[in-house]
Amino acid sequence: MKTNEYRIMSEAVERGVTMGWHDGWKYMDLPEDVRMILYRHEDYIKEQLERCVMNEITSYFELHTGVV
Repeated sequence: MKTNEYRIMSEAVERGVTMGWHDGWKYMDLPEDVRMILYRHEDYIKEQLERCVMNEITSYFELHTGVV
């Protein structure tokens, strides 16, 4: 059985972005209207962060997909 390195890394990045997103708001004192705008676009913002991080990782490492 081959390890799907890309999937493992992608899932780790996704979990890290989600944890960082939620932890990042703990001590922020933002006006409610700004907070609502950010929450409305949460999925898009997180997807872009994940995409950019994975692009950087794959520019340095060749991650195998587990397919022979």
